[in-house]
Amino acid sequence: MIEFVHQARVDWMPKVPKVVHIIHHPIPTTCNDERVHELVFNPTTFPQAQTSDWFEIWSEPSGPHFIFNGHRQTPTDKVKPKDLSIAEPLGKEFGIPNRGMVHYHVHTAGKVVDQFELDYVVMQFKDTYLSRSDLWRVSQDLQGKAVYVDQKYEGPDKIMAVIKTLVSKKNEKAQTGLISSQTKIVFQSRSATIYWLWQMSAEMWSYTGDGELYFDLAVNSLIQKFLHTWEKDDSTHCIAVIFFSRVIYPDNTYEDFYKVVKMLAGKRDHEAMQRKLKMHFGTFLQSMGCASFFKEEH
Repeated sequence: MIEFVHQARVDWMPKVPKVVHIIHHPIPTTCNDERVHELVFNPTTFPQAQTSDWFEIWSEPSGPHFIFNGHRQTPTDKVKPKDLSIAEPLGKEFGIPNRGMVHYHVHTAGKVVDQFELDYVVMQFKDTYLSRSDLWRVSQDLQGKAVYVDQKYEGPDKIMAVIKTLVSKKNEKAQTGLISSQTKIVFQSRSATIYWLWQMSAEMWSYTGDGELYFDLAVNSLIQKFLHTWEKDDSTHCIAVIFFSRVIYPDNTYEDFYKVVKMLAGKRDHEAMQRKLKMHFGTFLQSMGCASFFKEEH
């Protein structure tokens, strides 16, 4: 009687790391081209590896290690490497030589690799509405996958996003990593509508020790900081600055006043946006009928 014993797959790597040949494969130029895989491996060289496995590679003994999702070469694939092939943009970005040699380690999918596990990931999307259920589906879809900085992600229902930041469990920025069930995913929109409420109290028309109005201080420092940050991220937010105030009259009655100032933040004229805020700042005081009071105070 012959007894068959099931042998579980385990991470495998020679005791002395071997080196394999690697080439770069181009990205598609038309929508009819096949989907580009980050890393394609030859099943003859890696008979135990599966498409779901992760490949850790490094070119120099003391150099950085990177991890990618592996794709098992099939007869229909256009990319047919001798050992490994990596997408050309990734090879250039991470300094992986074309037609060179790299060390490798194959990790079985599903097992946590401590050195690559990410603490959190920042994803940016633009001109797309995402509901809470969409965010949950994206989070589930990314679990157990290797990701890299500036990776273009296409998820369920054609959700498009870009992975901008990876932070490891050691609180260090990483270039590649693994998303586990413990990884926190932060979603950032680059085309959001932001409502900014400014309480226009009497202090807004008061002067700082440097002789600057507190309102001008807010516009020239706080607003500028946000605008430059959004411009750097290529964001095009729509900002609605809402001035609001309450005027209390001598008979203890009061009246509330509001003013909405809409602006677009992005690669635009920051000075024009500041002028617009300051113009509405002046007219808001007149709309409250308090201009004469502040003239007497100042």
